[in-house]
Amino acid sequence: MNMLTKLSLALLTTSTILSASGPEIHIGTSLTSMDLGTSESALQHTIGYGVMHTFESNIFLGVGLDFDYTNIYEYSALSYGADFKAGYQFVEKTNLYGLFSPKIQGFENGTGYGFGYGIGANYQPIDELAIALEYRTYNMEHIIEGATLSTSYTQSSYGINLIWYYKE
Repeated sequence: MNMLTKLSLALLTTSTILSASGPEIHIGTSLTSMDLGTSESALQHTIGYGVMHTFESNIFLGVGLDFDYTNIYEYSALSYGADFKAGYQFVEKTNLYGLFSPKIQGFENGTGYGFGYGIGANYQPIDELAIALEYRTYNMEHIIEGATLSTSYTQSSYGINLIWYYKE
């Protein structure tokens, strides 16, 4: 079973368990930086879909899919990945969580892939809306089309997301 199939099964299982709270759509922007020998920063725009739930025990779990776009190193980069979030609600309507994120990134001259981790917090002032602040860092591998070697790079980002919960 390849990694994409395992990831899809994990997302399906987790989203089924968490779907009692209803799905959410989020949009956001972040400042991202990559280090491919020299460090460069750019704005990254995100849209995503997922489910999050805070249990009666104040345990917070979430899973989501994200699509990102940025223009960095004179290349357009389109990324997609998954977020697995686990944390705790210390104050009512405020969650603090850690996250784990596999990611695939398409450049005009190749493909990047890797895993990231980070920390986030969200605040939900009303039932339908939340604001999330997140920081994450990725360890990535860039495979250039037609080349036999790959290049390792890091990508870090911090940003803000607006989360809209919709009820059926």
